[in-house]
Amino acid sequence: MGKTYAESLDEVQFAADIIEYYAVHEPALITDYEIPRTVLGKVYIEHKPVGALLGIMPQNFPLFLS
Repeated sequence: MGKTYAESLDEVQFAADIIEYYAVHEPALITDYEIPRTVLGKVYIEHKPVGALLGIMPQNFPLFLS
């Protein structure tokens, strides 16, 4: 698809690094948390699922986006 073997290996390593990052940090990214406020009361950021996602990508799309 126009990539050299070395470029392909770099892309696979990049994709693996992204997967590893989310494996380590994912719990903190989806945890609900309270944010600072200037008025009375409590303000929270809540993470809730919104449904399925669909992506149609070409055959030569970068591996890390697949």
